[in-house]
Amino acid sequence: MIHEYHSLFLGSGSSIRIPRREIKYIMPSLLNVPNANNVPYKNIPCNTAYNNTAYPTLTFYFGGQPFTVTSLDYILPGRKSGMCRLKIGITPNSQWTFGHVFLSRKMYTIYDFETKFIGFAKPKHD
Repeated sequence: MIHEYHSLFLGSGSSIRIPRREIKYIMPSLLNVPNANNVPYKNIPCNTAYNNTAYPTLTFYFGGQPFTVTSLDYILPGRKSGMCRLKIGITPNSQWTFGHVFLSRKMYTIYDFETKFIGFAKPKHD
């Protein structure tokens, strides 16, 4: 578990991107992906993608509240038969990026431009 505050980027892209220096604690299998910094996803066989310890459930805390993302959230069906897309990547800098996989699948995101506030809320069905 990483207990630190980090710079965060919220984007409409489809992946979660984690700094290289911290990915080794969360998902070390990504360190072996060639050009992981330059690709938005990794193709993996669907038959090994789910219920695999290499792709753990991730819990992120915002304002002390846990938000959980499972492999069902960040591994999506691919375009090639039998292949899925891992929607977690590596950033070369220290900034974390939370995109579509996180923002629209696991929570409601509230943007209050007037007060410059961004908030998260868990959907009732979760």
